[in-house]
Amino acid sequence: MFSDVIGAFVLSRLGISIDELLGISEGRLIYNTTSKIIHLFLLVIIILFTNARFDSKALLHAIPLMLCNLSSIFILFAQYTTFIDNGKYSTFVMTTICMLVINIVVCGYTEIVKKSYELQKNQLCMQEQLAKQELYYQDIIARQDESRALWHDIKKYMLAMENLVSTKTRPEAESQLSALKKKFSSLDQMIDTGNSIVDGILNYGSNKADSLGISINFNLWLDTDLNISPVDLYIIIGNTMDNAIEACDAFPAHQKPSISCTLRQKNHVLLYEISNPIPQVSVKKAGVIHGYGLENVKECVNRNSGFISVKTENDIFCVSITLNV
Repeated sequence: MFSDVIGAFVLSRLGISIDELLGISEGRLIYNTTSKIIHLFLLVIIILFTNARFDSKALLHAIPLMLCNLSSIFILFAQYTTFIDNGKYSTFVMTTICMLVINIVVCGYTEIVKKSYELQKNQLCMQEQLAKQELYYQDIIARQDESRALWHDIKKYMLAMENLVSTKTRPEAESQLSALKKKFSSLDQMIDTGNSIVDGILNYGSNKADSLGISINFNLWLDTDLNISPVDLYIIIGNTMDNAIEACDAFPAHQKPSISCTLRQKNHVLLYEISNPIPQVSVKKAGVIHGYGLENVKECVNRNSGFISVKTENDIFCVSITLNV
């Protein structure tokens, strides 16, 4: 095995001959133990690098294991040289066994810490998404209340118009028509794709951007049903739109740029793209939850067997996502 070759090379460089390593002797014992320790370390590293969720945090979790491996090899070599001098075979054997057990325990502990980190990250992500869902639902309820109030007022406007027309009071009639038109304009601004989940997310983002003086140019075409969970839609669309709005809000009040948002479906392929200008200063907020935004989007896209492209060109930050729905 590759770990055996590395173990033989390391020990030979430390002064133990190949004959001692391969013969029936104490050298053979230290060689086997060293090879197993190296094999354990290489196995963990391979798992980390082949994992789709590999990141710098995962590599940091492997550092204690690497230090333990190197320290164990050094201790074994020191014990071997001591054994050569005084012949305490039992001490050498116990040290070898202890080093192997310690490495196994550290490996298990490293895995537990890594899983705990991933669990904490997922919990923070879920808390973030639940908070956003509540905001989306509140926005939908507010829109529904606004619509009900408008339809309730229509009867009053119609009665007032009849009275004004019957008395031929034209200026007041025109004023009432203008007020009614203004009330209906708020409904015209509502996004209606036919998918209630998407509508809630986009309307919330549009209202939030509008309150900050930021415009969003939408290019939308969807079927009613999408074969993707509402939570994943919240993560993908909600996080990227929040990031775009936050970036544009960093510009001066008189120079607020616009956001371009495309969401189109063709057959069973959903294309989502959102782009925004980049401010000169970083707008990332302190706190761990915000930092997980784009990372959660990437994980969500991978979970749905999709493709994501994140690029910056000509001071424009663009996220493009393709999903099979």
